Amino acid sequence: MAIPFVLLSGYVLPRALTRPRAARVAERVQPVLRPWSALLAGLLPTAAERPEAEITALWRERAALGPAGDDALLRVGGVISFSQRAVREVMTPRTEVVAIPEEASVEEVRAALMQSGYSRLPVYRGTPDEMVGMVHAFDLFRLGSGDPLPVRPVAVAPASRSCADVLLDMQRERRHLAVVLDEFGGTLGIVTLEDLLEAMVGEIVDEDTRAMAPSAGEGPGLLEVDGGTPVAQIEEWFGIELPPGAASTLGGRLVELAGRFPLSGERFLIRGLEVDVVHASATRVERVLIRRTSPVPIPLDRGAA
Repeated sequence: MAIPFVLLSGYVLPRALTRPRAARVAERVQPVLRPWSALLAGLLPTAAERPEAEITALWRERAALGPAGDDALLRVGGVISFSQRAVREVMTPRTEVVAIPEEASVEEVRAALMQSGYSRLPVYRGTPDEMVGMVHAFDLFRLGSGDPLPVRPVAVAPASRSCADVLLDMQRERRHLAVVLDEFGGTLGIVTLEDLLEAMVGEIVDEDTRAMAPSAGEGPGLLEVDGGTPVAQIEEWFGIELPPGAASTLGGRLVELAGRFPLSGERFLIRGLEVDVVHASATRVERVLIRRTSPVPIPLDRGAA
């Protein structure tokens, strides 16, 4: 536990706390640190590596010693990789974003919130390339049908910005959602505080997450999963290899196979699996029921679909 404690208390937390006001903090501590810097300059070699690289090497060295403290090491490793990842890696892509137009009525927004299961939805003007804010379910409780839609502001982040910097920006601006933009100012996707925290410490499971987990169907060899389940996980569960494709999720792979967004109730036969689309929206495959039709795994045939 000593190394994770030193890393968190001596590097990660001080850096996160002082970065928003780095210039002011540096100005105040410089008189105190300058004599020590001069005293130690001849004793310590100059660091050629970045601090992140040095800490990563230290973390890997501790991990190689054995399994003790695995949970703490994983958390430290997550924090280190978090500071090096671009926000585009953890965002929800634009094609999977549930957004509402600025002119939507209160009833339409309530229906969209209930159907999506989200508590916040981004709001766009004209097209999703111009996100103007977000609406929170809490704000709709006391609104009548003719009341204007209360739109809260959102943060904006370029796709190349690091997750750590975006998190600090959102904390400083007190925003719960950020719109991720490409180099031309178009919307690439969105990222929430929960997305960023999960990228740092792992999945945050709550009462709503249980609906996303796989559940057994009514019969042997049946499994109901979320459309966002990784293809690799499906292949592991059923002991098969699905047709190759660019999409990494089951829903995305179904879109590739169909050449369009599948409809609720559609059925696909894939490598000994019967795949039924239980629920799908206009932009996402939500839930899928998978049934094994072959008693043994089907070997991959590059010529078959």
